[in-house]
Amino acid sequence: MKHLLLLLCGLAIARFSSAQDFCGRVNTSFRAGESITFKVYYNLGKMFVGAGEASFTTSLEKYNGHDVYHVIGDGKTFRTYDWIFKVRDRYESYIDTLTMKPLRFIRNVNEGGYKINQNAAFNHDAGTVTNEKGAVFKTPPCIQDVISAIYYARNIDFSKYKPNDKIPFPMYRTTKSTTSISVISARKK
Repeated sequence: MKHLLLLLCGLAIARFSSAQDFCGRVNTSFRAGESITFKVYYNLGKMFVGAGEASFTTSLEKYNGHDVYHVIGDGKTFRTYDWIFKVRDRYESYIDTLTMKPLRFIRNVNEGGYKINQNAAFNHDAGTVTNEKGAVFKTPPCIQDVISAIYYARNIDFSKYKPNDKIPFPMYRTTKSTTSISVISARKK
């Protein structure tokens, strides 16, 4: 019984330490003013066709008294493909510069006529998120949204991990939180 108690305490401390390590990121990988654009391809069997673009921009702003990175992700199909499947998506995240945690998440999606608009405000001290309808949901510590997770992951020290290691982290999605897992596939030298 004594050994079982010691084992459980050790696991709890390791889990807490791991969560604290995950929560304690400092931004070293990007700056305000950064802009990245990707070309989006559609796979037609063995041929890839450029069908659109996704761009991300980062600026430094104030949000509710916090210095934040305001990250905007825009995705759209090229106009020549709009008649097939028109995409006009905008994702925004307001990420606290000190904690790398999101304070606000906005999602406006229009994909082939399917539309969704989300607006979520995070309260990390209370462990909650409030959506655009005023509904409040409990969240685990260190929760990320889909955009903040990308920028947060850019600051992970991957030298601590081996191929096939998994890095679980909580992610806010629509009206609930889920666990996303990043898998380390290979390491470049």
